Amino acid sequence: MDSPLTIRLLAVDLDGTVMAPGDRISPAVRRALAAARAAGIHVMLATGRTGQSAAVYWRELDLDPGPTICFNGAGVLELPAGSWWFQKTLPDGPARAVVEAATGRGFLTQVYVGDELWVSREDPRVRRYVESNHIPAWVRPPAELTRWPSPPIKILIQGEPPALADLRAALAPWSDVVRIVSSQRDYLEILPLGAGKGHALAEVAGRLAVPRAAVAAVGDGENDADMLRWAGLGIAMGQAHPAARAAADVVAPPVEEDGLAQAIYAYVLPGRNLVTTS
Repeated sequence: MDSPLTIRLLAVDLDGTVMAPGDRISPAVRRALAAARAAGIHVMLATGRTGQSAAVYWRELDLDPGPTICFNGAGVLELPAGSWWFQKTLPDGPARAVVEAATGRGFLTQVYVGDELWVSREDPRVRRYVESNHIPAWVRPPAELTRWPSPPIKILIQGEPPALADLRAALAPWSDVVRIVSSQRDYLEILPLGAGKGHALAEVAGRLAVPRAAVAAVGDGENDADMLRWAGLGIAMGQAHPAARAAADVVAPPVEEDGLAQAIYAYVLPGRNLVTTS
């Protein structure tokens, strides 16, 4: 029997969805997110960023207390309490092999160890990343980059897309024990197997007692595809990676045209019901 369900939980990616290039959040997007919250919809971030970085934008957007998906789903952080619902870590041996392969080819390699970010060198890419993410970084020579006290939560490798594609092919033998995904065109991320925004969103929805059909998610990257596929309503941004577009139910305008704001008004706010079969 068919019954209407309205959206109760909205998960939004940060870079390329909430924020346009240059870390700019437009007034239209701010107003749309505020309108969703005013309508009683729980709005949460689902990002590849660290908890510290995500918290900056959680405060800036004046979002509701509650969970934030971080590290592309390898962790869920409760804000403003600052406590973790869970954090997954990479298997030690494969993580070391990935770091050695990446640094051996000269890639800028970032290792997330607990609350710290270790980087293989200091260069303009690192400086831009640190400034954008509002987190400090510690430089570790390649020989010391794997001397972690506990396995990392994730590894991020920065480089030019063609070279990253070659590295991804070289890392393919490890794909049965770690998750390899692109979050931006010049980022390759190594995550714990089973970690993903989709898995994390399912955990959040379950704990909040929100039915899957009443969950909407918006994103633009390959790393958002599993979240868009799991949500009752998956919305890809207009400039989205082909994997995200294929996983989505609808496609919004691109971020430069305030696509998130347009999607919220068109699909998420009350008055636009979803029909589910129970």
